[in-house]
Amino acid sequence: MCHLLKTQKINSMKKNILNSFIYAGAILLLITSCNKHDEPLQNLIINGSAELPKYDSIPPNWVNVQGHWVSYEGDSASHDNAFAQNGKYFFFAGADTLGILEQDVNVSKYAKDIDAHKQQFIFNGYVYSLDQGPNSDQAQIILTGLDSSKTKIVDIFNTDTTRSLNKWRLVADTFFAPASTKFVRVQLIAIRHVGGDNDGYFDNMVLNAMPVENNMILYIIIAAAVIVLAIVLWIIIKQRNKKIS
Repeated sequence: MCHLLKTQKINSMKKNILNSFIYAGAILLLITSCNKHDEPLQNLIINGSAELPKYDSIPPNWVNVQGHWVSYEGDSASHDNAFAQNGKYFFFAGADTLGILEQDVNVSKYAKDIDAHKQQFIFNGYVYSLDQGPNSDQAQIILTGLDSSKTKIVDIFNTDTTRSLNKWRLVADTFFAPASTKFVRVQLIAIRHVGGDNDGYFDNMVLNAMPVENNMILYIIIAAAVIVLAIVLWIIIKQRNKKIS
């Protein structure tokens, strides 16, 4: 009777251990299958298309460094300078010779992958210059990596000064932010050469953080190893059970 109880106890223990490892392997495989990045990418720039009110004032979430920046209406014939590239409004620097508008985008939640040089970002935006001849006004976009104290690290992206006469031009770049980057400063720079207004315009600024490649292969290896270990333990316990019986 004692021998039978002992055998049953060993069999029960063997079954519990085997099940535990199989469950662990199954959970790892489930995590692997669910660890996808199918969700839409989020624009990290707030008010990237100058659509937030108040209009005809400094665009919300942006800092007017120089000039008299406003969210300018560009969806009607009464505003013949430009139609907005996206929505109803675009960024306009006013009548100043030089206009600088900037926003510091917080990317600290990606710090681990940034420091490991794994986090990739995609930037795109649109520039436009009113056609006023060969010396038409210019537009420029500069992206700069900043640490937690917002000390400059390095220029990430610089369009130089461009003229896209009477049409919106896409400027884009894909980059890895430098290590220690906690903010990405986006600067819109409009340069006036002729006329009363500074007619270098901007619209539809987008900064996306690309999904970092997950460790799917590693998860699969670990899950497979757990299941193999469960089988090995099952064999060992079975052999010991035979010796006892």
